[in-house]
Parts: sequence; C-alpha cells; structure tokens
Amino acid sequence: MPKVDPNYHPAFPQPDDPGVLVWRYMDLAKLLGIVMREELQLIRLDQLPDEFEGMFPNKAQDAFVEWVKGGGGSPTDADIEMHLKNFRQWSPGARGSTYVSCWRIGNFESEAMWRIYCGTNNGVAIALPYEELFASIPRSVAFVGQVTYLNFQEETFQPGNSFDLAMHKRHEFDYEEEVRIAKYPGSGGISTAIPWPTRFIQKIVIGPYAQSWYRDVIRDAVARISPALASKVEDSSMRGIR
Repeated sequence: MPKVDPNYHPAFPQPDDPGVLVWRYMDLAKLLGIVMREELQLIRLDQLPDEFEGMFPNKAQDAFVEWVKGGGGSPTDADIEMHLKNFRQWSPGARGSTYVSCWRIGNFESEAMWRIYCGTNNGVAIALPYEELFASIPRSVAFVGQVTYLNFQEETFQPGNSFDLAMHKRHEFDYEEEVRIAKYPGSGGISTAIPWPTRFIQKIVIGPYAQSWYRDVIRDAVARISPALASKVEDSSMRGIR
C-alpha cells in the first residue's frame, strides 16, 4: 500500500521505495518532443480512453450525503440538495480541467505496456527513479503520486477534492501500476505542457520488437538533438531473452 506523506498533497500517495523506477511508454514523435522542448505534455482527463476517468464510484454520492449530515448542525433536505448540486458538478469540472501524464512504476519493463502503448514494431520508453521524477516536478507546477485502484461498485473515496477524481481508477486497470503527474487547472485545451529537464532521464529504452532501422533512427535522432542523452539510449532487456 502506498504511503501518504502528511507534508504533501493527500490525494497523491507515495511509493514505499522512492528509488523504484518509473516508465513512460511512447512513440518516437513524443520522445522527440520531450527531448527537443524539454517539456512533458499532459492530456486532459476526458481525453483518456477510459470513459470512467474522473468519475465518482457508485457509492460516492451516499458517502457525500453522510459527510454533509455529519458536518455539524442539522442540514435540511434543501441544504443537502444544495450541496448535491455542487457534488454533481465536480466530476464534469475535473474531467474538463485536470491534466495528467501517465507512467508505470516497477523496476522491470512491462511487455503489456509495450504492446498497449507502442504496438509490436516500434516504441520507446524513458525510465528514471521515482524520486527523480518527483524532484523534477515543483509543487507549484503539478503533483506526483500513485494511482489508487478501487472496486467502483462497492468502494468509494471521500468526495471533496478534484485531484481525487484523477487519482482513483477502477481495479480492472490495476495491472497498469500507474503513477501520475496531475495538474489542475490546465490550459483549457486538450493538452497542456509543463517544463521538464531531460537531465533527469536515466535511460531511453527502445522497444523489444523494433526493427534495426527503427533502433538506428532513435539513436541518431537523440544524438543529434541532445548529445548528452546519446549514451542513455539502450535496447530493451527483453531482446536478450531467447
């Protein structure tokens, strides 16, 4: 279970081992955008493929009503309905104004992530220790932490913070072991960019199913754009398994 740092945002649990690696799987164009601009692109929550991103679990409204009733005083039905009006606006509001960058935590590559995000013939990933990713994102820019997975039919979280909507997902996605960078609010477009120094990158890993020409293109492109990163390009460790 990830730990909650009392000095950090409570919606962003932290891993027990800050030295564990985090991975960002992508295509060549996205890698070159990061290297050339020293920026990370965060996508708006409602643009992600899971239609339940930023949605409340089924029992969240009941939990919210109980929270309102336990807040002191004796709220009337009209008071509760007024609060529920705000509650019903939180999810659409968060989906349209919260931006995230999705990473996977773990010291080994994920074959599933290669296939999902990169297909079978190309792709690349950047990897670095979690603590380095955390250090690279000032709190004034965005927050970083592990996603919490729930049974959305039976479990819920306490409503009240837009980041909670971005940092909880259905348990069917727990294979992703996701770490997220989240920013609220963003630019208003479908994505927003934040500064990100590429010196934090520990390695640039070429997908295990990439053909030799694609591997050469990645090495040449990185060397031309950022010579300091050239030595960090390497083949997938999966290529050595036969």
